[in-house]
Amino acid sequence: MARFAKPALDTPAIIQRLIDKGLSISDHAAAQRAIDFIGYFRVRGYGLRFTEPAPPGVSWGTRSYRPGTTLDQILRLYNFDCELRGALLGALQRVEVAARSVLSSYLSRSHGPHWYLDLSETSSVVSTRSRDWLRDITVATTRAKEPFLDHYFRTYTEPALPPFWTLTECLSFGQWSRLYKDLKRGSSAIADAFGLSAPVFGSWLHSLSVLRNICAHHGRLIDRNLPHPPQKHPHFVKHFVHTHRLYPRLVAIQTLLAKIESGGGFYPQLAAIMASSPIPAEDLGFIPGWSDLAPWI
Repeated sequence: MARFAKPALDTPAIIQRLIDKGLSISDHAAAQRAIDFIGYFRVRGYGLRFTEPAPPGVSWGTRSYRPGTTLDQILRLYNFDCELRGALLGALQRVEVAARSVLSSYLSRSHGPHWYLDLSETSSVVSTRSRDWLRDITVATTRAKEPFLDHYFRTYTEPALPPFWTLTECLSFGQWSRLYKDLKRGSSAIADAFGLSAPVFGSWLHSLSVLRNICAHHGRLIDRNLPHPPQKHPHFVKHFVHTHRLYPRLVAIQTLLAKIESGGGFYPQLAAIMASSPIPAEDLGFIPGWSDLAPWI
């Protein structure tokens, strides 16, 4: 272990550093915009696939670019990742809204609009772990500045908190995923609405909620192992080979959207993006001939 002692470099010095490492930069103005508005650390991350492996015993930071590598190649990869991330955010939004609607409706109809206020051991429909979490949610609800919550508090005196279906607008994707995981009963009925078993649906909710956070915070989707792999769908096992890569999560999204909506808008958008991919689809975990197989057809 050593003490970090690297200085923060200005943009011209960073550009020169990239050139010294073998990167070809034909447009210095474009390079300056990339460093200033994308960031050196981010640009460097997208450029890692174009570098030579560091010799044994030599630090990672001494890597050089393969001959002929250009900044344009790196920025093309960056823009592709941005486009892919944007498409996923739109699709994941529809999955999230559907999941929370089904969860909220089932729990409210089966256990009453205010089921979450009864957290006793004998009555609660969730495990002990989620009961603590639900108590935090009730506190957050009283602090939320939403018109529909304000209407409830101005109109009703009892119960002290609003019906559970109003919380659909207040909870995050991750919170819905945790709630589903901690249900003591009803998980199979909820999953059945999406044509899935409870273990697969719970796994997919968790995996996709993490993917949504990665996309929302502009995380890189390519050249990385993604956490929390989704369980295999029994009808689409061949698609779930590289579960640490992006593709199996795309299969999960497509499968869910096929139940949620008509029109199949996700596949054409994804196919168009992949048609212009600057890297082999296999690098993202795609299998050969993927677009000719269910659930894509």
